[in-house]
Amino acid sequence: MAINSLNQRIHAQAFRSVFVACLFYVNVWAIIHILRQLPSWLLRMDSWEIFGTVSYLLTAALIESSLLVLLIAFFAILIPSSILKGKFSAQGVMFATISTIGAVGLHYGGVNILAWGLNQFLFTGSLFILTAVGMFFLVARVQRVEIILNSLSQHLTGLSYVYLFIDILAVLIVIIRNV
Repeated sequence: MAINSLNQRIHAQAFRSVFVACLFYVNVWAIIHILRQLPSWLLRMDSWEIFGTVSYLLTAALIESSLLVLLIAFFAILIPSSILKGKFSAQGVMFATISTIGAVGLHYGGVNILAWGLNQFLFTGSLFILTAVGMFFLVARVQRVEIILNSLSQHLTGLSYVYLFIDILAVLIVIIRNV
């Protein structure tokens, strides 16, 4: 019964579009990290160790992408279907974009979340939630934004499937290394 409810709220194509956006954002972020660390790895690791390390990072990126799209789907289940109105794809891509921008901002801001006090955590969390809700209503009200987000997702599809293939190879390498 829960699966039928999910199918009625989220069509497979819309779910795929959101997954493509999540996969793209997380993999680009992982590749940026890999490229930033690669010079130091070249000095202290051999090529097989570098290959294995990259495989672990790409496996983590695949897991993170999957968890992000499942989180977005979970929120879509909680939202009444009358509010979502078949705009899961655009809403999900917007949430993935906001989450990525927030994560990049926190990372490059040198923020250590573990050192935050309750007030800072509540302020930042509230700011994120207000931004997400504002963007949710922007997508719901402005059709042009929805069209842009759906177009963005369609344009990311080809490269995201390449990332997916590479991530699956990375998972296989991680499995082979640990057997």
